[in-house]
Amino acid sequence: MLNKGFTMIEVLTVVLIMSLFTLLFISNKNVTYSNQISIYNLSNNLINTQIESLKNRNKNCLLKESVISKFPICFNYNGNINISQNISLIDNDLFITLYLGAGTHEIKQR
Repeated sequence: MLNKGFTMIEVLTVVLIMSLFTLLFISNKNVTYSNQISIYNLSNNLINTQIESLKNRNKNCLLKESVISKFPICFNYNGNINISQNISLIDNDLFITLYLGAGTHEIKQR
C-alpha cells in the first residue's frame, strides 16, 4: 500500500460527472440558439407586416399565433405601430422592443 493514487472506479466516476456537465452545457446552448432564431423570425414577420401595411395603405396586424403579447401588434396605413411594447419569448435572453410612432423595433439582450 505504498503506492498512493486513484483507483479505476474513482477515475471513471470523475469522467462520468464531467461528461454529464458537458452534456448539460451543450443541450442548453442548443435551446438558446433556437430561441434566437425564433426572435429573428419574429423580427422578420414584423418587417413584412409593416411593408404590407405601407404597400396596401391599410391597417395590417401580425397574426396572433406567431407572437404572444398583451396587445395586438398592428401597423396603420403609414407603417406606424399601434402601441409600444416589449415582446420576449419564454426562456430567452433576447427581446424585441417596438417603438411607437416610427414603426421600428430593436432586438435587445437582457
